[in-house]
Amino acid sequence: MGKSKVGGYCTSADTCDEKLYCDLKDKTDILPHCRETKAAGTACVDNYECISNICKDGKCTDPSIAKMTNNSVATNTVTQKPPVLNALSKVCPLTPVTYQVGDTASIPWIAQCIQGAFKYSLLMGSLLAVLMMIIGGVMYIISGVNPGGVATAKKMITNPLYGLVILLTSYIILNTINPDLVSLNSVSVQSIAPTEDSIPTNGFDNNGSSLPDGTAAVCPNDSQLVSIGDGKRLLQISADGLKRAKDIAVKKGKEIQVVSADRSMAKQQKLWDEALAIYHGDEAQTRKIVAKPSCNSTHVSGNAIDLCLKGTASCGKIKGAYANYTDADVQLLQQIMKEAGALRYCGEWWHFEFGLPNMPARCSP
Repeated sequence: MGKSKVGGYCTSADTCDEKLYCDLKDKTDILPHCRETKAAGTACVDNYECISNICKDGKCTDPSIAKMTNNSVATNTVTQKPPVLNALSKVCPLTPVTYQVGDTASIPWIAQCIQGAFKYSLLMGSLLAVLMMIIGGVMYIISGVNPGGVATAKKMITNPLYGLVILLTSYIILNTINPDLVSLNSVSVQSIAPTEDSIPTNGFDNNGSSLPDGTAAVCPNDSQLVSIGDGKRLLQISADGLKRAKDIAVKKGKEIQVVSADRSMAKQQKLWDEALAIYHGDEAQTRKIVAKPSCNSTHVSGNAIDLCLKGTASCGKIKGAYANYTDADVQLLQQIMKEAGALRYCGEWWHFEFGLPNMPARCSP
């Protein structure tokens, strides 16, 4: 079945033709109609009416208009998909919710589901009433002179008709008294703009920990990476350096815990995408927290390893808020790594590297 054109019946946005929306607040018929989406500056009630999918202050808004929050994190458009209702999707035609981060988001899903169920009940009740009247009409014809059969047939014709009239009249009366009685409002929820500390940074690198942009780095293949246990891998030169560090730690009565080692490009891409989504496409902000996926990332290259001394409080402080944290255990770890021949990325007390030149932002452990 083809999609509806302008003015055609619909149950959700998916049943309308391209560049149309399903007007779920339509009161002119039992089912809503497909309407043309509205340009920026046009009056609107809900986001789905607009081409930009943003209805702000009663008007469709250009999505390119963005604000900045007080913490200088970019505030852009976020689109939240509705929950998947499977079998109920036709009864509850839910639409995505688009809002500006930091602003109030209008969530219409409960209202849309109740309205959809009500209209669906009207439709089904109408169809059932017509069916009952048809059956009553057939019984009336075949009853002949049987008074009991004729009376039953008449009731089957008139009773559904009365019920249908009452059902439709109640809707019309309520809509006439106050349209809000049959048109439920959206739930308003205040969205919260993220701060830099709100991003999980356990084991992440920022761009300072990567090889300089433009470096002709080559990603290692599986044959160049060796296992260091627990499913983690490193280049041989880094694995050898880690073994030296572990041996030194044992002599000092300590044990080194490996938090993160080699990362696949897919894993780095996932970390990047998660942070990029929080910063709404702002790569400059994202690179302060996560290395952009490439062979220049020292975790992707197999050179870098994130460590702590097992069982110490510092193992719980491998995240951005504690990047410059230090205590006796951290100082001991850094001394061990120095003896093992590692360099440390200055921006993170836990990030060590083997087999790389002394690049910018590197410290002697």
